[in-house]
Amino acid sequence: MIPDLSPDEWTAKLEELRRSVDLRLDFEGRWYHEGEIFEHPRLIALFDKGIDSHPDSGEPIVHIGDRWCYIKADDTPFIVRRLEATSTTLTAILNNGERHPIPAAGFEAVGDYIYVQLAANRRARLDRDAQNQLWGWLADGDDAAVITASGRFPIRG
Repeated sequence: MIPDLSPDEWTAKLEELRRSVDLRLDFEGRWYHEGEIFEHPRLIALFDKGIDSHPDSGEPIVHIGDRWCYIKADDTPFIVRRLEATSTTLTAILNNGERHPIPAAGFEAVGDYIYVQLAANRRARLDRDAQNQLWGWLADGDDAAVITASGRFPIRG
């Protein structure tokens, strides 16, 4: 039997359900449900593709079709998997498939990790492979920066 709830009560119930799903994205970008790691590559790809952030709160969420729920992320859910350099842009390719140009502000070093603010609600951490790509473009000298044909991108930190 369907409970007789007001629209506000339905909204609150849906919010409670969206927050009760036990999905976790660890620091390396591995998915877990109720503590069990995802192993199937197509399932992982489906969940990676759905990574987003809530438009109001900025909290990490995942879309599966037209449904979504909140996820727990050990760090930013957005991970740069690789960088593409052309004569006009340096582009970050994220774990969810999004492509973003690296902004002129460049990168930020935090401990052993490199981050980049790509857009509102899109702060991404470079994974090991993407971070290793940077080393081939490092500028000589005292100022930490990446230089490609498309420009110079500082590494703050």
